[in-house]
Amino acid sequence: MGMTKLIVRDEDIRQRALDFIAGLDLDKPWELTVKPYVKKRSLEQNNLYHQWVGAIAGETGHSHDEVHEWLKAEYLAPRMVEINGKTQQWRPTTTKLTTKEMSEFMDQVYVFGTSQLGLMLPVLEDRYEN
Repeated sequence: MGMTKLIVRDEDIRQRALDFIAGLDLDKPWELTVKPYVKKRSLEQNNLYHQWVGAIAGETGHSHDEVHEWLKAEYLAPRMVEINGKTQQWRPTTTKLTTKEMSEFMDQVYVFGTSQLGLMLPVLEDRYEN
């Protein structure tokens, strides 16, 4: 049996989780992790962000990847990783950001693109206007 992930949102799902645990083969050990669910960045956020990166790339003459890496370096706090006494900075990937973290990052990117570069960047509400 491979890994099973459940997001418990209601009583039915909680009961399924309990039934699943009750049915585990105890001839081998199992590891269970229970933690609050935090939604990762949304597909809409991701698509919009990459539109913005494309617009900024077009304005600045840099590649999509260059702009993406620059924005991460500019607006995402580095994490420090120490191995064998040597510390290196590491920038988190946007794929691991929560929707809240991605929103905060995108707010900074939006201000940069509109205020500093003078771009007209689309927003999510624009998708629903004719």
